[in-house]
Amino acid sequence: MFRAAAAVLAAGACGCGPADGLARVPVSGRVTAGGRPVDGALVRFVPTGGTKGYGASARTAADGSFVLADDRGHRGGVVPGAYKVAVNRPARPDGSPLPPDTSELDFPDARESMPRRVASADLTPLAFTVPEAGGEAVIDIPAELFAEKRPKGPPPVQDPGVAP
Repeated sequence: MFRAAAAVLAAGACGCGPADGLARVPVSGRVTAGGRPVDGALVRFVPTGGTKGYGASARTAADGSFVLADDRGHRGGVVPGAYKVAVNRPARPDGSPLPPDTSELDFPDARESMPRRVASADLTPLAFTVPEAGGEAVIDIPAELFAEKRPKGPPPVQDPGVAP
């Protein structure tokens, strides 16, 4: 009995489990733009309203799929509730995504390929409510957001599958 209690205390002290007492649920999903998968993007769920927790993020695979992980490293997924969804996809000048596990600092010529309103957690119109049981989040970026004017600066990266 003493060993079990000591193990629980040690796990809490080392940060191995969520000490905040918030229940987390698994969430996977897919990011698309006009129905086409968005690969190599960072999808971020930012809590809004009364949603507790720290948010969650994931990198999308070639088919646009992702599995969210709590931003503080807690296992089990994300806290149920309302979230704003921001999507960033730094890309090379040819439009290809940066290699996984690299930094934009490694690619000084990289540019954000997502519309500003989608890439900014403050401006994004994208939202998702994580249900109590978790589930699948399908995030489709509307085509009209890509048509919005971008602020002055370097031009956006052209999608390699679209003719200029």
